[in-house]
Amino acid sequence: MKKIIVSILALMCLSSLAFAGCAHEQPPAAQSGDILVAYFSNTGNTERIAETIAEETGGTLYEIVPETPYTAADLDYSDSGCRANREQNDPDARPAIAGEPENFDDCSTVFIGYPIWWGDAPRIVQTFLESHSFDGKTVYTFSTSGSSGGSGAYDGLRNNYTDINFAGNLHFTSSQLSGAQERVSGWLSDIGVR
Repeated sequence: MKKIIVSILALMCLSSLAFAGCAHEQPPAAQSGDILVAYFSNTGNTERIAETIAEETGGTLYEIVPETPYTAADLDYSDSGCRANREQNDPDARPAIAGEPENFDDCSTVFIGYPIWWGDAPRIVQTFLESHSFDGKTVYTFSTSGSSGGSGAYDGLRNNYTDINFAGNLHFTSSQLSGAQERVSGWLSDIGVR
């Protein structure tokens, strides 16, 4: 009888260890003072999502502003020589950023928002990523576009910055913006950040 009980207990221990090893762990829930919501926006769509995330999480809002602001001519996508096209076509382009977020080092969770430009994050987002250490931080991205998807841009960032702990992306097309509050709330609940 003693051997049966020991065998059952051993099987229970092994089962619980196997289950624990397979369980998907969520990052620890961030406190509101630990959260930074950084974003780059041109049309205001990404800014709107950033404001919603900051409001829902109590995070600090930080706008990524180019040192040399974009003009309408810089964003004239029909002109192959416009600044945005030149930057996106140059993998080494890193537009300078004006200003720095306060208390970046104290943040454990960073949300980074951007519009989709030619299927990718704008180069200024790479400037931001390369200007800070993300050691010990969990990074979530959110993106906006007229109609294209956001997974390619997110995957590009994850592949190019393997030392950063990217934990998820939420993407909005223009037609999804009217339901932004509900989608953001649901996403934040899913990822355990409130």
